[in-house]
Amino acid sequence: MWLWIVFASCSWSGPCSAVSNGTPVTAAGATIQLVPVVESCGEIVDIQFAPDGTMLVVDQAGAVRWVKDDTAGLWFSLDVATGNERGLLGLALHPKFAENGRFFVNFTTKRSGSLHSVVQEWKATPGTWKTDEPKPVQVVYELPQPYTNHNCGDIEFGPDGMLYIGWGDGGKWGDPHKHSQNKKTALGTMLRVDIDGAKPYAVPPDNPFVGQDDALPEVWAYGLRNPWRYSFDDKGRLVAGDVGQSKWEEVTFVISGGDNGWNPLEGNHCYAAEPCSTEGTVLPIWEYDHTVGLSITGGVVALHGALKGKYVFGDYATGRVWSMTLPDEVGGTAKPDLLGKFDHQISTFGRDGEGRVYLANWRGGQVLRIDPR
Repeated sequence: MWLWIVFASCSWSGPCSAVSNGTPVTAAGATIQLVPVVESCGEIVDIQFAPDGTMLVVDQAGAVRWVKDDTAGLWFSLDVATGNERGLLGLALHPKFAENGRFFVNFTTKRSGSLHSVVQEWKATPGTWKTDEPKPVQVVYELPQPYTNHNCGDIEFGPDGMLYIGWGDGGKWGDPHKHSQNKKTALGTMLRVDIDGAKPYAVPPDNPFVGQDDALPEVWAYGLRNPWRYSFDDKGRLVAGDVGQSKWEEVTFVISGGDNGWNPLEGNHCYAAEPCSTEGTVLPIWEYDHTVGLSITGGVVALHGALKGKYVFGDYATGRVWSMTLPDEVGGTAKPDLLGKFDHQISTFGRDGEGRVYLANWRGGQVLRIDPR
C-alpha cells in the first residue's frame, strides 16, 4: 500500500493545545481507551519526550511544538518540501540532550528542483531549550529521492548510542530501480552511524559491511520497503513496521547484516517472481493482509501498566491497534491481540519516561494516551 494515498497534504499547521481531563475515546469491543492529551497540533508524524518529561510533537508541515502539563508552545520550525509523504518526518534527541542540547531532524527539501531527504543536526541551549530558539548545526546525511513516496523519515538512537536512519526504497511501485537489494545505495536500507565519533559522523567499525566493495559502510541492514516507524524494544532489538506493497504488511526485526526480503519477497510471500527463496532472509514476526489493514504504523514496547512488556502498534488506514509479546529469537513469530479499532489515522507512537504509550491521530492533529479500559 502506498502511504501517499492517505497522507494527502500538509496545508495547515494548528496552534497546538494541551488537553486536561479530555473525554476518553472508546470503541466497541476495545480493551483500551484513548485519552486526548494534545489537540489541534497540525499533521502529527512523530512524538518524542525530552528528559524533563516535555512532549515534543512533530508536524509534517515543518513545526516542532512542546507540550508540558497544561502549556504548549512552538519550539522551532523549518522550511520543508511537503505533500504526499514529504515534509518534516522525524526527530531524535541525543542521549545526552539534557547536557549538550543536540538533536537531529529528518526532512525533505528541494535542491535545484530535485527532491532530497536530509538528516540535520541542531543545537539547543541546555536548561533553557524551550525558550531559546535552537539553531541548525550541520547536515549529517543527504539522499536524493527519485519519487515523492517512501521517503520514510524515522531516526532513532539505539542503546549503543549510534544513530539509526531508515530509508524507504525510493518509492513509486514495486521498487522499479531495485534499490532495496542494492547495498551500494542507502535507499531500502537501515543505516547506522556514530555522530559522536567525527563530524558529521563516523562509520562504526563493527558495521556489518565495512570494507566490502559491494556495500556502503553505513548500511546496517537492507531489503526494506518503507520502514515508516521503528523502535528498540526493552531488550535492545530493533523492531520495524515495514509498509507493504499490494497485499502484506509486516512487523519485523531489523538486525545487523540482515536482508529483510523486499522485493523478491513481500512479507513471507513471493513478489517479484515465482518461485522465490526465503533462504537467508529475516522473515516477519507477524504479517497481515489488506483485508485487515492497509498501512502498518510501527510502534513501541510499553513499560507501564497492563501492557507492560508488549509491543504496541497499529494500522494507519483502518485505525486498528494491536499488542504482542515479541518472540525471543529472530526468526520467531508471534500473534498479536487486537486492542481496538478506532476512527483515527494512526501515524506514529511514542512512549514517555514512565513507559506509557501514546499515539497520534494524523487527521485530527491529536495525541492520545493509551489507557486500559
